[in-house]
Amino acid sequence: MPRPVPTAVVRGALHTHLNQPKNLLLTSLGQLDGQPAIRQDFSEFKTVHFQEGQFQYIFRVAARRRTGGRVHMAMVVAKGGQENSAMAQREYRHLRRLYRRRPQIVVPPLAGGPIPAPGGPPLFIYFTRWLASHHELGVDGRLNFFVNEAPLHHFSRQASERIRASILTHLFALYDPIAKTTPEPPQVASGDFVISRPTAGRPVSLRLIACRDIRRPVSLEGCLRLYLGYHGDWAGKVFTLVPKDPKLLFTALHEGLVASNSGTITWDRLKAALEAYAAELKQHNGVPPAFTPLSVVRKLLGSLHVFLKEIDSGGVKKT
Repeated sequence: MPRPVPTAVVRGALHTHLNQPKNLLLTSLGQLDGQPAIRQDFSEFKTVHFQEGQFQYIFRVAARRRTGGRVHMAMVVAKGGQENSAMAQREYRHLRRLYRRRPQIVVPPLAGGPIPAPGGPPLFIYFTRWLASHHELGVDGRLNFFVNEAPLHHFSRQASERIRASILTHLFALYDPIAKTTPEPPQVASGDFVISRPTAGRPVSLRLIACRDIRRPVSLEGCLRLYLGYHGDWAGKVFTLVPKDPKLLFTALHEGLVASNSGTITWDRLKAALEAYAAELKQHNGVPPAFTPLSVVRKLLGSLHVFLKEIDSGGVKKT
């Protein structure tokens, strides 16, 4: 991994900032508690380097209260230089925007800002809540998902299909049809999503913890094209987000776009967009694409009346 600024400089900048009586760590703790936090409220702070990315470090921070109990947070630190700090600042701004839209599926961002770094431009750092019950979601060589933290847990193909549908549901729900904005497709294999471990009788839970860009303007058709058409190379195979079961895809579309937008997007409008997208997919100028969701979109459209009838019989409106 590139390290444009020596780690000693980063450590020194963090040490200086976090030892000030007012700092982003205490501000974040105050946001969690709903009241100002002061250093004397805590008996110990412990920071552990957890992960390293292309342009940032991630630390796990534990704060022990004098009254008992610990608070855990993530601290994201740009690796130095104007470009890395600008990227960290953009990601922080995007997470705050997405969290306001769907707080139940995005990691809660806390305080953030630039801190001085000796001999160079400021470092941008920000804090988020630490999702103790969630772990990094990885992709294995069979294109199935697994919990990428010990003890590893590999999901079956059927469970992985349901996770794909859940990821799509989350991404569709983050699409804003009024502002016409949506997050760019996540780098799933790089840990942009975290997942809870499977337990008996309880579905797994996903949370988005990274967003590198928000695209605009994006029409409903563009939203479908962006996520249903997303694909990438992984272990010499094509990785996609589209489940093969049209019922799973229907559920993702209904919950993410129709039900979550309270009538702004109706199934009549969404059906027209899907039909336009299917027609577009049929025109590839004789060059077979690496991946096309045309087959599952066609199956969905062919069974749409059945799926909608099931929703009606369950008492859920189609708006």
